[in-house]
Amino acid sequence: MLNRISFKLCLTLFLSFFACYSANAQQMPPGGIIVNTTCAITHGHTVDEVMTVARAINYTDEGPNLVFYRRPMSGGNFPANFLLRTVYWDSVEHWANGTGPGSSGPRNHLAKLLECDNVNRSFWINRNVGQGNAYGGGENDEALMAARRCRMRPGSTMEQLYTTLSEINAPYAQQGDSTLLQFSQRFIGPSEGVDMGTLVTIRLVGEDAMGLARRLDSSIKYVGTPADSPVENCGDWVLFASHVAHFGQ
Repeated sequence: MLNRISFKLCLTLFLSFFACYSANAQQMPPGGIIVNTTCAITHGHTVDEVMTVARAINYTDEGPNLVFYRRPMSGGNFPANFLLRTVYWDSVEHWANGTGPGSSGPRNHLAKLLECDNVNRSFWINRNVGQGNAYGGGENDEALMAARRCRMRPGSTMEQLYTTLSEINAPYAQQGDSTLLQFSQRFIGPSEGVDMGTLVTIRLVGEDAMGLARRLDSSIKYVGTPADSPVENCGDWVLFASHVAHFGQ
């Protein structure tokens, strides 16, 4: 009788734990698409000029969700006129359908201010981790962004990376930090010597410059990638000033 009662008690506790875990576990979102294109500001022009024209473009309903131009603020041996165009889409089909002319006047003007390497775009599956308030929900035209490249450790999965980043991000969110944490997996635009699907970018986007600065100040400064991490060979943060050109949805 005692064994039967003990078995029922253990079974009840196990089922209760499983139900609690299922209720609180976070499911990895399917993600959207980021298309990155490296650009160069043409001689004699400035970032401010580029952004004035870029913000004048009126996109159609089929157009991108978000458009940013990101200027490096640290390291990486970037040229002085380097600018990264980052465009968010729902899917590759959305990108293929939404790359029409839109408002041609500002777009044509922008083409005179920027030389973009459109034949070497890279496509990334992008996922948000938790809830953030990047750019103050679109109220701020500029914020700081930090990004680091890593490779997936052999045998690890994107679900494991999502869970790990969720656990790292949770204490910051509980303390009221509004920084948005993202990670992106490159799947179009191969890199030499990198196995397919293993290159990832981990990204922090601030509500504004001060918000990201506080997050970086409070972050743990690891020496080397932790051995139990699902990623390896992670580089240091590269800091960007991220300018909003279009904040749709």
